[in-house]
Amino acid sequence: MAPGAGLEDSFPHMFPKQCEFYCKRTHQWQDWSTHKSTCNTIKKAREEVDKIERKLRGNTPNPFDDQRNFWDQIPTRLYLKARFLHAEMLIRSWRRQGIEDALAIYLDILRLDRGDHQGARNLIPALFLHLGRDQEMSYDYSDYTLPYLDIKNADATEPEDLWKEPQMLNLPMLASVFLLKMRLFRSLQLVHRSRNFHPKRTDPQDILAAIRDDCKGDILERRLDIVGADYATLTAHADRVGAQLADMLSSAELSSGPQAYTAGSVEEARLAFMYTYNAWCESPLRCSSCVVRVAVAMQQLRGVVIGGMSQGDMDRIINSMSPEDMENARRLAEID
Repeated sequence: MAPGAGLEDSFPHMFPKQCEFYCKRTHQWQDWSTHKSTCNTIKKAREEVDKIERKLRGNTPNPFDDQRNFWDQIPTRLYLKARFLHAEMLIRSWRRQGIEDALAIYLDILRLDRGDHQGARNLIPALFLHLGRDQEMSYDYSDYTLPYLDIKNADATEPEDLWKEPQMLNLPMLASVFLLKMRLFRSLQLVHRSRNFHPKRTDPQDILAAIRDDCKGDILERRLDIVGADYATLTAHADRVGAQLADMLSSAELSSGPQAYTAGSVEEARLAFMYTYNAWCESPLRCSSCVVRVAVAMQQLRGVVIGGMSQGDMDRIINSMSPEDMENARRLAEID
């Protein structure tokens, strides 16, 4: 609730873009200058979706009941494109409600178009991570024979064997897998060091509650059996994924999305950054470019040579790191 709001005003007001709440209309207008451009863009995208949907429902009985050829028909294809653009604009709002709405749209796009001609599956894992719903992101979006998003409490410690074949590499998903492993790695570090963090706490439930407050995501809450997993194995998983990510993204920077790209190109790396940037910003490692540098530093501190990178390349990346990122790398490179 905004400062100065009384109980009589404690009801939500929403922007036209419908991804933020205010307790008073006066507070909404006070904040108008900061969200005007984004708000208008999202509003126009939403109006376009509503316009196309009204036309579809007026011309076709039950147009959303049959998804077999949804992309192949021009009217429904325009609808899918409009919804995809609307979701993209919602993500740019940087509001949790906007992210949740965008995720719901992308999931519905997958339901309507299982062939995923717009690449919604590349964005979904990072959005789950952004919202702290880690246990819902481990789904094989490339296998169209699986039931629609039928997944419950997957094992986040499973190896990343899928990424060993270059032709199978999906860079946005690899970045999300790396973030998932790093979050789990950090959470397990907190568990293993809990007595040092909270020496005055003796009640197990009290300690678990304190650790949960520090952990990002819901993995340990839903899969406590992972705590007993092989800690060294998980560390090795994080190392391997980090090395692959650093190898491919070491020269890429966050920028506007490319119009086209080829596999393994800098343009593909930039697109992966765009798809996963928000999720990284919600994590202890603040942005994708920092994560790459931290991953390289972590490998160097452990004496690991990253394939395709010379020592000079690694040194240049290390020298560009902030003291805080270097400390993150040292912490991740520790062996308990």
